[in-house]
Amino acid sequence: MSTPEFEIKFHFGTKRIKQRNVYITALFLNLAVSLLVRFLKVKPEQLWIIIDELGRKFHIKLINNVVLQSPELLERRISRDVDKAINDYKDVVEWKEPKVRSTFSELEEGETPLGGEMRRRGDWIDN
Repeated sequence: MSTPEFEIKFHFGTKRIKQRNVYITALFLNLAVSLLVRFLKVKPEQLWIIIDELGRKFHIKLINNVVLQSPELLERRISRDVDKAINDYKDVVEWKEPKVRSTFSELEEGETPLGGEMRRRGDWIDN
C-alpha cells in the first residue's frame, strides 16, 4: 500500500486586492452615501463613519483600502482613534479637570461712565 501524496499551496500574508476593485467599491459607496443623504437627510460624514466602523468591525479589506486612500476619510479615522485613546486614558487614570483659580479686580471709578479697569488674573501669576 502506497502513501497518498498531498499537495499544499501556502501563501504568506494576505491576498493582494486589485486597485480596480478598490475604485469600484469607492464608486458604489459614494453612490450609496449620496442616495442615503438625499433620502434620509443625514450628514455624509456620519455615513462614512458608519461605513468605516463596519469595515473595521467585520475586517472588510476593500472598505479599509478605500478609507486609507482617501485623505479626508483617513483624517477622520485618525482623529476618532486619537479621541478614543484620550478618553480611554482618562478612564484609566480617573482624570479630573484641574480647577483654575483666578482673581477678579476692578476700579469702580475711571475714565468711562462704566468705571475703570477690570482684570482677571490667575493665582499662579505674580502681579
